[in-house]
Amino acid sequence: MRFNDSGSDDDNSLERIKIEDKNISDLNLFNSVSSFVVDNKEIQEKIRYATNSISKTIEFEKRISLPTIENIQQSFLGIISAEELIKLITDSSNNILRGIFYDNVRDFQGDNEVNTEISNTIQSSFQDLFVLLNNGITIVAEHASQISSKLTIEGFQVVNGCQTCHVLYNNKNLINDKIYISLKIIVSDDNDVKTRIIKATNQQTVVKKEELIAITDFQKELESYYEAQPEEYRLYYERRSKQYASLTNIEKVRIITIPLQIKAFSSMFLDYAHLAGRYHANLLTSVNDNIFINTHQKIAYYVSAYASYKIDYLLRNKQIDKKYNPFKYIILMGINLYLSEHKKTNNISSKKFASYCEIIKENLWDDDKLTTMISQIINNINHITQTDLDRSYAKTRSFIDTFKDKFK
Repeated sequence: MRFNDSGSDDDNSLERIKIEDKNISDLNLFNSVSSFVVDNKEIQEKIRYATNSISKTIEFEKRISLPTIENIQQSFLGIISAEELIKLITDSSNNILRGIFYDNVRDFQGDNEVNTEISNTIQSSFQDLFVLLNNGITIVAEHASQISSKLTIEGFQVVNGCQTCHVLYNNKNLINDKIYISLKIIVSDDNDVKTRIIKATNQQTVVKKEELIAITDFQKELESYYEAQPEEYRLYYERRSKQYASLTNIEKVRIITIPLQIKAFSSMFLDYAHLAGRYHANLLTSVNDNIFINTHQKIAYYVSAYASYKIDYLLRNKQIDKKYNPFKYIILMGINLYLSEHKKTNNISSKKFASYCEIIKENLWDDDKLTTMISQIINNINHITQTDLDRSYAKTRSFIDTFKDKFK
């Protein structure tokens, strides 16, 4: 028998395991008892696998098996009919399976130039050229079995070709036996291999740096953290570009993109508020080694984004004068400075820092406390600028240093 504990492999956990082992052994129900620690990351992975572990059988006659490759159990290369592909990516109600694109760096991008061109080919008299004009689909699966011309895959993800799949699905009424797509299926249980495949297949097209960040474990865990917040205070972390575009029940202002997250976190906790108003890629270069670190407390990212959301809300509703709009990242930084007396450490990976972020969250979720904070922060801005709110002030390091001194 095994005992699972969602925690870390520290002394407290090990001591608890010993106690539980003894309690179970004393029951004399088992010959032996073995226990192990399962951390949050592994639990999330198992839940995600159970949720998205879909099995599909397709007609994949025109395929070849590739030679043996280290850490890859099987791999196939071939072409598949569009009709079979539609079956692969839809459920029993003919709805597209959103979960199989979880590991793709981008969600469906809509009617952009490339997707419009794909759609035009499907709708034209050149349907038989589709297989030559399209880059094809890459799928990574946990398991695969084959009988004759049929192939069954389990626990699979479309890691490249999300756009093609969606355009074909949107044009499914025009699909006929002329349209084929090249298909690559890779079977591996090695996460490092999967990540390398995702990066390699997506770097063949123009992909932004933050879009490749989307496939990291940290980003997936951060997305789950956002999802776990109470509905009233929930934000939606857009790990993959446009992943919420088709969901009409979500307020767009509650969607936090990776660039927005970079700006919010860098402003609040890294003292880069003076750079946050610039192009996010340049900011990412400046803070690259200090953001999205695996050991960082996820709550720090949520509270910085929620603070940004609330400041934007107050500006939109004229509860903060619009003249302070150029200083919104300064205000965001000011929230951390205002509450810094509660901060016991600057180590963002520590539990003490997580406790400090709980205090920030409490103040952000309480409108009265938030109003008091914002009022004091704006007063400090006014003392420095003498009401001359030149936006250039907010972009200088000297302003940041003077602003910080106001909270000492």
